[in-house]
Amino acid sequence: MTKTVSFSTKVIRLVGKTIPLRTAFWILGLSLGSLQAWSQRFNINNPDGVSYLDIGDAYMRGDWQSAINAYWSPLYSWLLGIAIFVLHPSPYWEFFVVKLVNLGIFVVAFISFEFFLRQMIKWQQNSHQKNAGQAVEIPEWMWLVMGYFLFLLTALKWTPVHLVSPDALTVACVYAASGFMLQMRNRTANWGTYLLFGMVLGLGYLSKAVMFPLAFVFFFVAVVVSLFEEDGARQAWRIWQNRLKIDRSLVLKLTASILVFILVVAPFITALSLSKGRLTFGDSGRLNYVWFINWHERTFYNPSSIEHWQGKEPNSGIPKHPVRQILDDPAAYEFATPVGGTYAPWTDASYWQEGIKPNFNLLQQLKVAGINLVYYWRLFLGGLLLSYWLLVYAGGYVRTSLQQLAARWFLWLPGLAALVIYTLVIDLRAAPGSRYVAPFVVLIYAGVFSSVCLRYSQTAKRLLISFLGIALIVMNIQIFANAALQVQRIITGSETPIYSQVVEELHQLGLRSGDSIAVIGRAHANSSGYWARLGRIRIIADALNATRFWSVDAASRSKVLQAFEKTGAKAVFSGEAGIPINEIGWQKLESGVGYIYFFNRA
Repeated sequence: MTKTVSFSTKVIRLVGKTIPLRTAFWILGLSLGSLQAWSQRFNINNPDGVSYLDIGDAYMRGDWQSAINAYWSPLYSWLLGIAIFVLHPSPYWEFFVVKLVNLGIFVVAFISFEFFLRQMIKWQQNSHQKNAGQAVEIPEWMWLVMGYFLFLLTALKWTPVHLVSPDALTVACVYAASGFMLQMRNRTANWGTYLLFGMVLGLGYLSKAVMFPLAFVFFFVAVVVSLFEEDGARQAWRIWQNRLKIDRSLVLKLTASILVFILVVAPFITALSLSKGRLTFGDSGRLNYVWFINWHERTFYNPSSIEHWQGKEPNSGIPKHPVRQILDDPAAYEFATPVGGTYAPWTDASYWQEGIKPNFNLLQQLKVAGINLVYYWRLFLGGLLLSYWLLVYAGGYVRTSLQQLAARWFLWLPGLAALVIYTLVIDLRAAPGSRYVAPFVVLIYAGVFSSVCLRYSQTAKRLLISFLGIALIVMNIQIFANAALQVQRIITGSETPIYSQVVEELHQLGLRSGDSIAVIGRAHANSSGYWARLGRIRIIADALNATRFWSVDAASRSKVLQAFEKTGAKAVFSGEAGIPINEIGWQKLESGVGYIYFFNRA
């Protein structure tokens, strides 16, 4: 007599097998994430982070004119603003609070990925049962090990905890949305699934504007996997011929999901459109296209040349309110009003570059697309294609695997769509692009490797184990090499509170919170934006070409300083070496970050 095992007993056994493995990866992930947060607790090393912090402060004090921003998406700023407002850290600890926020986002992303992975394994097992006896079933523990390590690699190396950017938020939203799509495919989705699906896509847009067009790709996939079975094309044709009725409850759920998405995104899009005087969901795509496609050579090799656009480039558009040029040679600029923040040109680039016009250039577009394809090849595509070829052609059913790859379109299509968008809009080398594409690469990996059908043979099994071993070695080398660098930073004491020390030194010299300064050189390159942020000091003028400034005669330099003084700046900072010996008025900072020049005040 066959003993019947209840469903609850199966679940208990499954959980008992996988919980130790899950616990081990959670301990590993939290340990490595915490290590990244602590090893770089005193810096952010990303000028974007200063802008997000400034915008978060603007939201907290109700300064909507400064807060509503067409270049930086709001969700990350909200989280940073709340954390700074609640904890009110000193300059010494402010950047560490940012890392704690990032660590929390990492945990949310981990939870989202785990949800996605569970749904994918469940769908894979259901799919294998329908084709039982045709191919080797990859065991659950192998999916878990590969999945967890792939997540840790992309999360800790491509979107690390110490990186002050909203990319990890987008990662969490993409994994959650993909998990909900798999629930729809598994036919286990309920009303909550569809409502949450719309919500996380809306939050995804609030984390990064690129998720707005990608949300429609996700909704397209959701419609197809909800309404149609595996043979979706044949079923769609029967519906078109009215031979098959659509489940109205699913239509209602999909409609509700779209409405939730609209409710989440509409308030910000409305506020943004009113602020800009035109309908828009963001300007980051338009600006990045001009910077990285139209002005590719300038952006990649001379980034300072794009920061203060004056409309002099042919067919670039007419600036509506550019930063104000106050001297021609050396070129000097002022931007005290109306945008606030530590460094106004980067706090809201969409304001200063309003009127810029993208121009389609086929040759330039193809050039950047080629560069990005090479980047993808080196990042993941080469290894992906080689591994797939070895598995399928050496130990698998080629035709069946390719058929299964096509059937898993709903997994890899959103990832492919994202990669295409980034390929057409930005030079991923300069970003770096790995932080943009991290979750989408994982979706492509999931769709590709879940389609592999291996023969029942010892050769195929050995090939599978060998592939797993090599993949784990490669991923672990990258994960733990990165961790070793973080440990080295801690042991060698290279992580010092240099920026808070600069703030303390400048306070002793007379600079206070709310004061304004000018900068010689790029604020992005000479670290002035970081300590200025901690000291709540505003950079209101600059001369981007420090080499030119220090190479002209003393009289010309004096004219620049006089122009800076008229802007209301209390002092001038230069982080560049090469200051002439005995240059009058310049004082070297003991922290070693540069030199300061104070104007005489009555």
